[in-house]
Amino acid sequence: MKILIAGCGYLGKALGKNLVESGAKVWGLRRDPLALKALEVVGIRPWQSDLSKPESLTQLPQVDYVVLCQAPSKPADDYHKTYYEATRNLIEALHLKKPKKIVLVSSTSVYGTRNGSWVDEETRPDDKGYLSKEAEERAKVLLETEDLVLTGLIPSIVVRLGGIYGPRRNRLKAIKEGKIKPSFS
Repeated sequence: MKILIAGCGYLGKALGKNLVESGAKVWGLRRDPLALKALEVVGIRPWQSDLSKPESLTQLPQVDYVVLCQAPSKPADDYHKTYYEATRNLIEALHLKKPKKIVLVSSTSVYGTRNGSWVDEETRPDDKGYLSKEAEERAKVLLETEDLVLTGLIPSIVVRLGGIYGPRRNRLKAIKEGKIKPSFS
């Protein structure tokens, strides 16, 4: 099995390491050349490309599966470019390679529901209970990206993860230090 993980950062590296250990050949796509070295340490084949630059995606490896788990990594990274445009660029670059499936890692933040009710497959993500206008706009971009993947020619699936915490993303520590306030509404 050959897999390309696009946006092979904190989450992608952990996934890739497990896949390599199970016998898969895994390529990790990153834009930062220094970050590529960390992938080699766990057996992931580094692939330098920038999802926002289609010209850097012309020589992608032939793979069976593609996992998209990109995320903004710089303060200047814009949600629309990071998710929608980057995903569109990658899908266009893959159209002739015809992988068996694309897996898009999205977020439960597409739901505005904040009243403690259950969220499941039947819950509509267009609820208007978002914490802020920015949260609503980010949700809209993620939903557009999900739609782009799900309506494409390559079979796909969307996985909505909640509460991904990695380096510099420890909300409990930030609450304890008073950097953010928890919301209980």
